[in-house]
Amino acid sequence: MLAARLYKPYDLRLEEVKEPKVKKNWVKIKVKAVGVCGTNKAFYKGTYKLFKTPLIPGHEICRRVIEVGDNVPENIVGKRVVTEINITCGKC
Repeated sequence: MLAARLYKPYDLRLEEVKEPKVKKNWVKIKVKAVGVCGTNKAFYKGTYKLFKTPLIPGHEICRRVIEVGDNVPENIVGKRVVTEINITCGKC
């Protein structure tokens, strides 16, 4: 899948990355829209230090559930969702 990856200020690259696997209590969503917040902009401009590189910016996400983990009810597949912005996979 394609992702924008920030390596350092003003060095944003569109790259192919490995698609994440669904974990036991998680869901996979097909992203349609992503919000870029002030922190993302600060990372890009270098006014806020990058804590991990490469960083995939855009943690305000909206779209539909396409796959669920073992402990998640199947009936949410196809539902529109937004993400909790303070929980991450820890990989991007």
